[in-house]
Amino acid sequence: MELVEGARYLRKIANVSSTGMVFEDRLGGGRPGELVEFELPHRGGEEPVRVLGEVVRVSKAGQVAVRIDSTLPVDVDRLGGSIDL
Repeated sequence: MELVEGARYLRKIANVSSTGMVFEDRLGGGRPGELVEFELPHRGGEEPVRVLGEVVRVSKAGQVAVRIDSTLPVDVDRLGGSIDL
């Protein structure tokens, strides 16, 4: 889920690692250099983890590549599940 000025937007994440992720944005909203914030679900009912990153690439097909802030490592093995809307 992408967080933008207090609003929450569902995004389909195509790929995630401890250093980056790719999500789909068919409306073409992402721009290289833009800072983004995401809330990713944890398995087992733990609190979602907030991830900060910078858009590094946007494809014509709507795939947005984000480099995750290296000071906030993401344990990808614990990600998954749902987030209450």
